[in-house]
This record gives sequence, C-alpha cells and structure tokens, in this order.
Amino acid sequence: MAKVNSIDLPKIHFRHRDISTKLKIEQIIDLIYPKDREENKKKVVLYILNILYSNPRNGLTRKEVAKIQQNLRDKVSKATFYRLLKDLKRLGMIRFERGIGTYYLSTDFASALERLAKAYRKWISGIKNKREKR
Repeated sequence: MAKVNSIDLPKIHFRHRDISTKLKIEQIIDLIYPKDREENKKKVVLYILNILYSNPRNGLTRKEVAKIQQNLRDKVSKATFYRLLKDLKRLGMIRFERGIGTYYLSTDFASALERLAKAYRKWISGIKNKREKR
C-alpha cells in the first residue's frame, strides 16, 4: 500500500447513525467536504462526478476536463480544480486511463470502504476469540 500524507487527502467525517444506503451523491460528498467554506469545492466535485455519471462509457478526455476547468474558473482556481481531480483519483471515485487519456467513474472508493469495514469487523472478532479462549 502506497503511503500518502494524510494532509493531502480530504477527511471523511460522519456519525454512524447518519449513514444509510439511501444517501445521494451530494450527501456522500458532504461527508468528504463538510465545512461550509468548502462549498465551491463541493460544487466542482459534484459537477465532475455528475458529468462522468451522465456519460460513463465515454468518460472525460483531458481536453474536456480542461474546458470544464475553464468554465469553473470563477468558482475555484486552476490549481484547486486539478487538486480536486487528484483527490477524486486518490479517493478512488474516479480513475484515469493513461493509454487513452480519459477519466472515468470508479468503484475503488466503495471497495476501499468495504475493505475498511471488513478489517474493523475482523479486529472486533478478535475480542470474541479472546473471550472464548479464556
């Protein structure tokens, strides 16, 4: 597993009772960008994800991404836009196919959360095993 400085990634903040399988993408993004001052970041991230969602097979080419960045320059700087794109890749929400230079939606985010849940359950089951050995 590659080490990534935690400062480089957005944090996910939530109360377990607030998590439901009925969450919409806007609510999921609110967990990642919870602060009010990051409202423009949320809008940009949602815009990118929704474009990819509406066109999953074709994805977004580098040229199309550059056009999107130009259209959103009143919301976030160029550097922030590409940092958000990088965040989405690191989180596993999107992937970049280098060979064809295109961005696509990815299920890696969901898979990572499932692995996290399994690791936590495995750790908890260790308590049960310790109790049984006594």
